[in-house]
This record gives sequence, structure tokens and C-alpha cells, in this order.
Amino acid sequence: MGRELRVFMARSEGVTLPLWSGWQPCHLFSERFSLNPDNVPTQEAVMTIALHPIGYVRSPYKKQGDAPRQGRMSDTVSEIVIDPAYRDGLLGLDERKHLIILSWFDRADRSTLRAIPPHDTAEHGVFAIRSPDRPNPIAICLVDLLGIHDGVLRVRGLDAFDGTPVIDIKPYFADIDSPGEEKKSENR
Repeated sequence: MGRELRVFMARSEGVTLPLWSGWQPCHLFSERFSLNPDNVPTQEAVMTIALHPIGYVRSPYKKQGDAPRQGRMSDTVSEIVIDPAYRDGLLGLDERKHLIILSWFDRADRSTLRAIPPHDTAEHGVFAIRSPDRPNPIAICLVDLLGIHDGVLRVRGLDAFDGTPVIDIKPYFADIDSPGEEKKSENR
């Protein structure tokens, strides 16, 4: 359980921290800052967020271009291997049909702030689109749960590369996770 992914707020010198054996290293960044009387960051203190991956993805997607633009657009089956230290947290999960998977896109370009999404010609800020490249590459994906066996979840619709760290799993509840408006997505 002592495995940790340290995420520092802001960008500066790149630091490589190997995670679990067999995983790709995760590139991390740090910058010293604090708040002045106007609540504006200044270069003095360090704010750190520590994430403890609960598992990793096994998928056929190995490199950029392999994964679908959105996981729900694919019937591909992947696996999420949960670390033994966190398997007790799976109790009752097999009663759910859909899950929200939060993962860390460790191969994303964290310097990207603008991009042109597919099916659009205009540039947008990354917070207005679903680009995997962003300052904090936390990915969210709604998947179908196909089964759980020995701490391994079989899911359909996950758009993560093989080896991607999984940082959390949440059950999907239509009554609270859907705004109730049946509007068509803007393909972003």
C-alpha cells in the first residue's frame, strides 16, 4: 500500500517517479508557490497532492492512436487489475452494471492548454473539451461492468492505454450522475 503518485501543483522541472513494477514512469512537475494577500500564487511554498493508485489497466491500446476518441464509442473489453491492498473496497461492486473509472493519463502532454477537438475547426481550451492532454491528466470514463474475478474487473468502453494507473472507481447512478436532460453531445 506504500505506492504513491505525487502530483505537484503547477509546472517546472520534470521529475520521473517510477510507480509499480512494469508500469511506465509517470512524469511529474513541481513549482514552489504560496498565496499573497490577494490569494494569488507566489513563488515560496509547495502544495502537494499525493494519489495512491488502486490498480492499473490491461487493454489492447498500447500507443497514441490505438484508443477510441471516447471509450463509450467502443465495444472493446479491458481489465482493471486492483492491487491486493485495495480489493476489500470491491465488496458490493458486482451489483453495479456501470462504473465511473478515474485514471491518470500518465502519457499525456501536461503542457497543453488549447486544442482542436475532432469534428471541429476551432481551437478550445482543454477545460472546454475532453482532450487527454491537460495540466492534470485525470481521466473519467463511464464503463459497463462485465464481471469481477480475483480482484480483476472486466469492463467494456474504457479508453485507457495498457498500464494506465487507476486512481478511483465509483458506481454510476443514473438519478444523480445524469442531469436529466437528453441533449445530444457536442462531440467534444
